[in-house]
Amino acid sequence: MLEVALILMLALFAALAARLLRTAGPVAHWVTGWGAASLAGVIPVALPAFPYLQLVAQPFGTFYAALVLSGTLLLAQRPVPRWLLPAALGFGVSRAAVAYGFGAQAGYAFALLGEPAAVVAAAFAAFPLTRDEQAGRAERMLAPAMVVLAATGALHLGWLSSGRPMLQIMPLWIVVAPPLLGLQIQASADRLRRALRRGFERSVAERTLELAASEERYRIISELSSDFAFKLRIHHDARLTRVWTAGAFEATLG
Repeated sequence: MLEVALILMLALFAALAARLLRTAGPVAHWVTGWGAASLAGVIPVALPAFPYLQLVAQPFGTFYAALVLSGTLLLAQRPVPRWLLPAALGFGVSRAAVAYGFGAQAGYAFALLGEPAAVVAAAFAAFPLTRDEQAGRAERMLAPAMVVLAATGALHLGWLSSGRPMLQIMPLWIVVAPPLLGLQIQASADRLRRALRRGFERSVAERTLELAASEERYRIISELSSDFAFKLRIHHDARLTRVWTAGAFEATLG
């Protein structure tokens, strides 16, 4: 019964991840990815008496790597391939099949073929931000952080593939995961702040052009009329500067 419940959990997680790939932002991808990594680590430790549950835990690690990549692609404003999630699911199922046929250590060794590479690809996607002068500090640090994350994941999988206990490697993630997740959230906030600022500046520029066009129309209408119209600009030092005057004004006063 427990195996069925976890298999259903895996299916629901895959459906949620598929939804995220279409609609959500980088933070949702990353947080969901870290949730998948947590399940991949907790299930084998919490339920060691259920060997089949270890197989269910295997694909969660693959989802983690895929969602790290998809979130970084979104942050870098690059398209997320539609095949990314199906490929992650296929790789995760293959990983579970290897673990079933040759043991859990073989499954972890198989994961080394793809999961760290996906995180390295995320580092390459974030690399242009390191040279973007307008990017925030967290955005510029994201690519090196992804390299650290890929190295940590490779060390983790290598450790488990050698048959060493998972509990001995878990403190490494306690040290690495919180600051990396915080950096990811801050990088997304930096990007959102820049986007809002650009939108505000664009709105101000458009409004300024509209006001200038309206002022020019009013000036032309005034010149074509017989109104005694003019416009002066008052400076901070109390000086007055003539901006424009109507034809009637110039005809009368010169």
